[in-house]
Amino acid sequence: MDFKIYAQPQVQRKIVIAEGRIQDGDAEKFKAFAKMADRDDEALVVLVLSSPGGNVEAAFRVVDAMDKVRVYTVVPDNATCASACASILFASGERRSIVGTGMLGFHSCYQRHGRSYVEDSLCNEIIAANAMQRGISQVAINRFVKRYGAQNMAWVGRDIACKSLPGLCKPGLLETRYETKTSLTQSWREAGTQHQIFTR
Repeated sequence: MDFKIYAQPQVQRKIVIAEGRIQDGDAEKFKAFAKMADRDDEALVVLVLSSPGGNVEAAFRVVDAMDKVRVYTVVPDNATCASACASILFASGERRSIVGTGMLGFHSCYQRHGRSYVEDSLCNEIIAANAMQRGISQVAINRFVKRYGAQNMAWVGRDIACKSLPGLCKPGLLETRYETKTSLTQSWREAGTQHQIFTR
């Protein structure tokens, strides 16, 4: 993933933005950027996610780092967080928000054998255990593991994710306050412009 520190002018805090595929080395990069970020009123580092997914083992190493830092995961307006991004990174935030038209994409774990894909039941069990440990219901998890295969993606927006999948959304103060929720949307649209400080 590519990480950035973004100084959000309205909220007056530096937040971490993570984009791209999850791969080896991302945990170390995240830890370095988290040290440069500010914390919200609940002492959480805000991690904005936009990723198609990637390596499951690398994602869990990022989660280990997230647990030490304490993180508020956000999928912003006009962004997608799919596969390992949704089922592992987003689900592991102490607080979890989907803003505006942000989308989560879920499917079952798989192993690739030549040109075919085989469901990886152990991987699914590990992901489910992690999610349940963080207050996400087994019903919400099984809905995707059982109904969507390796090559199918279930896309869900805020309404379905937060109203029909118990425990998946766990909004923090940044979302519940109108002015900061609006600022989060602006953060994503403006990131990469004059307010971006560091990239790696």
